[in-house]
Amino acid sequence: MFDTVNGFAKAAGQVHNGEGLFSDADTVALRLRLITEELLELTDAMHKAHHEPTTENKAHALKEMCDLLYVTLGAGVVFFKPDVCIDAYARVHDNNMTKVTGAVDKDNGKVTKPKDYKPVDLTPLVRGDAT
Repeated sequence: MFDTVNGFAKAAGQVHNGEGLFSDADTVALRLRLITEELLELTDAMHKAHHEPTTENKAHALKEMCDLLYVTLGAGVVFFKPDVCIDAYARVHDNNMTKVTGAVDKDNGKVTKPKDYKPVDLTPLVRGDAT
């Protein structure tokens, strides 16, 4: 998925392939604005689908989920090469799977971290010395 979004950004003449800088306030602001806009659109669509679960409303919620994912992936390929994003996602997924031995918090629905949980370390990917 990161590769396809990177291709879109390239075709659109946008910063891509890890060429963006966190020190570039305009790039950071754009990415955050896009993510925020899509999150708000998803929030509205999900509320509408919740209150009126028609086929059209559910399809619209699904579309907004994909749009949010698309702009979030887009932020990834602005600041990191797609292969780094793919590797990071795989590592986060593997790390999340270590949590499934925990219980589900009844108050918020989140899986609790087991006592021996260790957070994922993505610094090797950012430094470029991933093994």
